[in-house]
Amino acid sequence: MQCNQRFFGQEHFEPGTPGRNFCSSLGVLRPRMDQYGFSVRDEVPQIMVDTSGLAQVKYNGMLSIAIWDDQRGGFVAWSPRGRCYYSLPGGRKHPVTEYLNQRFSDQRNLAFVGETYVTRKVGVKAYMTEFNKSMSIIKNPGSPRDVARIRLAVFNYMRVKSGGGFENPDASYIDRFEQLQREFKIPVGCDSSVVHLPDSLKIEK
Repeated sequence: MQCNQRFFGQEHFEPGTPGRNFCSSLGVLRPRMDQYGFSVRDEVPQIMVDTSGLAQVKYNGMLSIAIWDDQRGGFVAWSPRGRCYYSLPGGRKHPVTEYLNQRFSDQRNLAFVGETYVTRKVGVKAYMTEFNKSMSIIKNPGSPRDVARIRLAVFNYMRVKSGGGFENPDASYIDRFEQLQREFKIPVGCDSSVVHLPDSLKIEK
C-alpha cells in the first residue's frame, strides 16, 4: 500500500508479505531500553556506584533502521512494524534518508539504528514533540513544514554482511557509539543536524 507520496516515499507492508518479513527480521537490532526502568522515567535515574556504562537521552519516537536499498537507489528508514520511508525524485525528499544519501552513499554496508522523532522550535532551540503528535507527523505529514521537522537520533550501528544479515559487533557498545562521532562525524544533539547522536554521559566504575 502506497501512502503520502506528496512528500516522500512511504510504504506500509501487511503481515505475510516479503516487506513485512524483512521488517520483522530487523527485530534482532532492537535495543533493550526497558532495563532497570530507565525508559519510563523523564529524569536520569540514580546510578549505582559500582555501575559503568553510558546514560543517554531517550528520543520518544519510532524505532528505525536506516539501511541502503539497491532497489530504491538510496538509504531507506525501515520500521520493524512494517513501514518504509525513502526519498523520491523531484524535490520530494525525506530529511533523514536524504541526509544519509548525501553523506554515506559510499558506505552502503552500514545500518544505523535510531529513533525517528519530530522537533518543534521554541525560539532558536529545538524540542521533542509529544509522542502521539510525533507519530502522526512521521506517518502522515500535512505539509512540507511538517516534513522538515523530522529527525533521526542514532544510537548504534551495525555492518551488513555481503550475503545478508548483520555482523556480530567486534567492539563494545560504548566504543561503537564513540565511533559514530569520531569516524562517521555524526554530530551530537537535535539542534545540530537532521541526523544526530543523543546527548550522553559516560559513567566509569
